[in-house]
Amino acid sequence: MTDKVAHKKLPKSVEDDNILHVTENVDKKGIFYIIRKLPEVLQEKFAEFYVKKNEWWCFEKSELKSLKKRVKKKGFKVKIARMAQAMMSLDEALTNFTEVEIPRLRSKIKPFDELLNGGFAKGSTSTFGGDPGVGKSTLATQLLLKWSRKRRCIYMNSEETLPQVLDRFKRLNEQKPFTKKQRHNLVLLVLDNVDLARAHLKDETADVIILDSLGGFQPRGSIKTLREAGSLIHDYVKWNNPNAVAIAVSQVTKDGQIAGPKSLQHLVDTILYLQGNGRIRTIQPTKNRFGSTAGMISVAMDETGLVFEDAQEMEREVAPNRQLAAPGEQWNDL
Repeated sequence: MTDKVAHKKLPKSVEDDNILHVTENVDKKGIFYIIRKLPEVLQEKFAEFYVKKNEWWCFEKSELKSLKKRVKKKGFKVKIARMAQAMMSLDEALTNFTEVEIPRLRSKIKPFDELLNGGFAKGSTSTFGGDPGVGKSTLATQLLLKWSRKRRCIYMNSEETLPQVLDRFKRLNEQKPFTKKQRHNLVLLVLDNVDLARAHLKDETADVIILDSLGGFQPRGSIKTLREAGSLIHDYVKWNNPNAVAIAVSQVTKDGQIAGPKSLQHLVDTILYLQGNGRIRTIQPTKNRFGSTAGMISVAMDETGLVFEDAQEMEREVAPNRQLAAPGEQWNDL
């Protein structure tokens, strides 16, 4: 009986007390490490070896091995939060990634997934572009209603009030009651401050993030604000949560380009253009890092949203004002 008690797994709170959290950092001199909260029992010993700055204990990469030994003698384990990076030889990469298939998040809307070569690539950022009222927010809402049945989704709106957002979700839910999962999984954020949006995402582990729209953050029309808003969701899926999918809704300029600096168009992985001003709308990719941009689909728009059941696949017919700049051409920044 005594032996069983002695080997019983410690509660999580006790285990956490025995973990030394170390953060990898870098400056012009190279990689170094920081201990932000050093337990008192280790402080006297560490003072002999390491540098203390502003209550942080700093040490060089070459000292990491000896640190682990000293910590282990005191009954602690080292947990390192490393900076996002990948470094290996081509031979190692080919050995470890012999058959790489990009995981995708499907919408379960067959013609739409086919247009995207199997769905949204996880870890990717996409943009829905188009004129006001063409159906960008409608498409985003319909996707969220599907995904939130099983996945945690965050919808950030920078242009409407919460009642307006909720009214659209209710209208497009096809008069069905929201499921218990949807009520729990779907988080609605109405805000127009980039820093506040960043604070909300800091500790999130969402599967889908949709930002509607890039141009709604204050101060509106600011190139810096647009760039920060785009980088906000891009960095989240590239470095914080590579299994997530991010989508940004954006207006287009008079010449058909995504509103904002040209860096935004290079930042995203996929651009989908929605066009049409009557009952029929078209959706076409003009950029796709994870598949082909050939083809587009034609869908109907009614009071329940975009109707994909009778979607017509069409050959790619990109209007001149919807083409991306050819090599050597210049983008016009707003």
